[in-house]
Amino acid sequence: MKQSLMSLVFLVLASCAFPSMGNEIMSRDEQVTKLLIELSPNDAPGIQYIIVNKDATIYAFSSGLADIKNRTPLSLSQTLSAFSMTKTLTAIAILQLAERQEINIDDRVSKYIEYPCGQEISIRQLLNHTSGLPNPIPLKWVHLATDHKNFNENAALAKVLADNPEPDRSPGEKYA
Repeated sequence: MKQSLMSLVFLVLASCAFPSMGNEIMSRDEQVTKLLIELSPNDAPGIQYIIVNKDATIYAFSSGLADIKNRTPLSLSQTLSAFSMTKTLTAIAILQLAERQEINIDDRVSKYIEYPCGQEISIRQLLNHTSGLPNPIPLKWVHLATDHKNFNENAALAKVLADNPEPDRSPGEKYA
C-alpha cells in the first residue's frame, strides 16, 4: 500500500534526527514522537500533527499549550486553523492531477469552477501567486460553523467577492 507523502516526510525527518540510537531500537512512530516533543515541549505554544490515509488516522500527536496565559494543554480533540499551510497540500494535489493529465495547469480556472474574478486567470497563476486577485484581509468569514449558529458562509463569501469584484492587477503581471 502506498504511504502518504506526510508519512514519508516524517519518516525522513525522524531518521535524520536519530541516525544512531545506540542499542535502543525505536519504531518510526516513536522516533517521530521524540522529534516532535523536542520541537514543541509541553510548556511551549501548541503543535499538532496528524497523518491520515483514505481509511484511517495513521499517526496523531499533540503537544504544548492551547492557551499560554492559562497554561491549558493542547489536545488532539481541539481544532486548529490551518490557513496558508493548506497551500502546499493543495499545490501537490493539483500537480498530481496535472501529472495524470486530468487537468492542465495552464487552463483557465473558469473551466473548472464558476469564478467571478477574472475569467482569464489560470491555475498556474493561482499556484504561483500571480493571478492578480485581491487579498481581502481580514477574512472574518473564516471560522468554525459551531461558533455562530446563524452564520451564513455562502452569504459572507458572496459579500467578500462583491466587495472585491476585480483583480488588483492583470494576471501574470506581478507576484503577490
